[in-house]
Amino acid sequence: MTQFDIWIGIVALCCSMIVGISDMVLSGQPVSGAEHVKLRFNSARGKSARALQLAGFAGIANIFVALGFWQWYRALAPAGFWLSVFPILLLVIFFLLGVTVHFIWPILATLSLAAENAAPESKAAIQQLYDTTFQRYFAPLGMVAVPLLLGGSIWFAVAVLSGRTLFPQWFAILSPAFPVLSLYALSPRLPAPIGGYIRANFLHIIIPVLFAISS
Repeated sequence: MTQFDIWIGIVALCCSMIVGISDMVLSGQPVSGAEHVKLRFNSARGKSARALQLAGFAGIANIFVALGFWQWYRALAPAGFWLSVFPILLLVIFFLLGVTVHFIWPILATLSLAAENAAPESKAAIQQLYDTTFQRYFAPLGMVAVPLLLGGSIWFAVAVLSGRTLFPQWFAILSPAFPVLSLYALSPRLPAPIGGYIRANFLHIIIPVLFAISS
């Protein structure tokens, strides 16, 4: 890999850390992982409107995380078109969706907290608005994002295991979905206060580590 490839990986690492910090601003709480799961969007409780707004805009850094996969593409390129372009394309689209997620999250958090604290006569209307926004705009992103992450990661692992890439074959175990989903599954079992922060930031705890290793 060239110096440019290494630097673009370092930029992606730094931007992933920025997104991770914004995730903790959006929903990190000093609770156990199990309690954080129950909070859902109410994990924004106690956050100022300005903090939620800035953290939402920080999701734009996901664009630079996505660009960082150019480094991985360069490493996969010797394996040929099918084993290099498509796994990276799926992973890039996954991270670009993160930009949208970051803009929608503060809106849903605001509606969820408003419904929780609303007077009885307006509670049902706010709850309905929250439910509609979630079902129409947020849930479909999850339905698309999970297959993108899994598909891109499995394809990436197959490419690395082929032995025709610049990555050593052991790097296949670091294909993003495997460590990310492992930490996601572990996070509800973590105690307070660390559980609530790791649950909020499980993705961008792993991604900087992967770029640090690949760079």
